[in-house]
Amino acid sequence: MCGGSGRWLLLAALALLGPWACETDEQGSIGAGSDPDGGQVAPADAGDGDSGGADAAPTTDSGDGADAALDPDGGMPGPVEVEPCVQTVTIGDLEIFAYEASRVDATDVEPGFDESAGLCSQPGVLPWTGLTWPDANRVCMAHGFRLCTNDEWQLACAGAERMWSFPYGPRHVDARCNEHVSGSEALEPSGARPGCRTPDGIYDMSGNVWELTMDGAKRGASFKLNAVMFRVDAARCDIFYDVNEGFADDDLGFRCCR
Repeated sequence: MCGGSGRWLLLAALALLGPWACETDEQGSIGAGSDPDGGQVAPADAGDGDSGGADAAPTTDSGDGADAALDPDGGMPGPVEVEPCVQTVTIGDLEIFAYEASRVDATDVEPGFDESAGLCSQPGVLPWTGLTWPDANRVCMAHGFRLCTNDEWQLACAGAERMWSFPYGPRHVDARCNEHVSGSEALEPSGARPGCRTPDGIYDMSGNVWELTMDGAKRGASFKLNAVMFRVDAARCDIFYDVNEGFADDDLGFRCCR
């Protein structure tokens, strides 16, 4: 009996300490330190609408209604095709790609090779990766868009009023998105997980590939797990990491805004 009581007391103590186990600073950045990809960890805008602070570990959905709100068949707003293979969502004055940017010749098993034929934002194909942020911005601009700013990206992910920690809700849900802590550990076609969607109809803002912004940052985490990005915090809407201007990687993608 004594041993069992001691175990429960220990668990209770750990639960009380939980909010500080992966504490972020008051501006929302993941502590201090550097990104192994060559950039410093940078603070995001304050305020995420989640009264519990930073998520110390993945949790399951507690039935707060987020699942019902994100039912793709429930009459929610969704992407609009503004030109062939480019689907966008409009939030106020902001128009943003509904899906990660992809090449015109991309398929569900190949990211494509033709970088001159055009730019897409559509489901069912692998996203375009391997560009630096200046090059990604040039691609967007060649098609009448540009990279999203940090503020625009966070607005689209968290929502101006709901200010969720994750694109689909206030708390992390295992395997909802293809991110580093509970995904498939492999790149997936854009939109492959219907639940990884904002209420406005934007897909994969958490996981699959990091997304570059105009401010020289990457956001949203990816399918890859490494020694630094092992916490769920990296997949939050309010977290970003600065990257060097020449940095590119096979899990680093982008989406465009205007």
